[in-house]
Amino acid sequence: MADNAAKIAELEAKLQRGMTAFATDGQSASYDLDAIRAELTRLRGTDTTARRRKPVITKIQLGGFQ
Repeated sequence: MADNAAKIAELEAKLQRGMTAFATDGQSASYDLDAIRAELTRLRGTDTTARRRKPVITKIQLGGFQ
């Protein structure tokens, strides 16, 4: 089971900032926002922590006989 919550939050923060380039201590780098969106879509598809329903293991019917 994949828990991608931390990576998803990091990528969403990058998209919300909207920055495509930055510089820190004389080093510069840039983001490809389309690649970030694609990776975010892939991670959301494989993430199992956000699923709302668990798979059904058994079903019990208590309706009686007819």
